[in-house]
Amino acid sequence: MSLMLMKPEHDVWNTGEHNGTFRGNLLVFVTAAAALDLWTQGFARQIDETAAILERWCQAAADRHLGRVKGAVLAIRPLQTGDLAVSRRIIVECCGPRDEVLMVMAPLNIRAELFKGALARLGEVVDETIAAHGHAPSLQLDDAALDPHDYGGDSITRPELFHRVADVEFDRLL
Repeated sequence: MSLMLMKPEHDVWNTGEHNGTFRGNLLVFVTAAAALDLWTQGFARQIDETAAILERWCQAAADRHLGRVKGAVLAIRPLQTGDLAVSRRIIVECCGPRDEVLMVMAPLNIRAELFKGALARLGEVVDETIAAHGHAPSLQLDDAALDPHDYGGDSITRPELFHRVADVEFDRLL
């Protein structure tokens, strides 16, 4: 399949010929090939710029709140960020065994100004949440109870895969 993506002239099968065994799922490949045509150096640079914006935001937040940054991840206890985030039209998702990591998953093609604005609003949420508790939260959470949706790391065998999104259910957001 990769050979045909690199050299389309090697694709000698005509429409309707017996080619399923050798070519795979045609619709998937056509979609993937079209997506690859959209991938340009400018798009790749935009992704790098977006990542740099996020990294600078995480570092600034960590500097303000004595948090810990690893890569582009700000590790602070979100406390009760959900309602504040929703009030600023931001949906947040927390992860980690005790919801101690606030995830930022922006679209790859987000405009820089839109992303900076969303991060500024998210920064307000983090600042207000921490200010309400009078201190930067501790990352030593080993003695804290796990979040109610953590099944001891064995979520795959559970019939449901629960997680919190902005501390409210989706149907209340729509």
